[in-house]
Amino acid sequence: MTDPDRLAAIKARRNAVVDLPWEADRGMSISIYAADDGGFVGEILNDDNCAFVIHAPADIDWLISEVERLRAATAVHPEREVPP
Repeated sequence: MTDPDRLAAIKARRNAVVDLPWEADRGMSISIYAADDGGFVGEILNDDNCAFVIHAPADIDWLISEVERLRAATAVHPEREVPP
């Protein structure tokens, strides 16, 4: 998969996520349910893991915009190569 294809796939997955203010109760747990039948799959209990999942949509949005900004900048100024 090429970089543009990979970014498009990431954007498609992100756009498929319901935009809710993701939250967890204090004590930080997130329950996970299967998309097809709604059956319980598991629960994330670790505070750091919960924080990662809760912030993931906003973090991914920022990262996508940063990649697009950098690609646009290098398209306008191809002499400014961005290291891999």
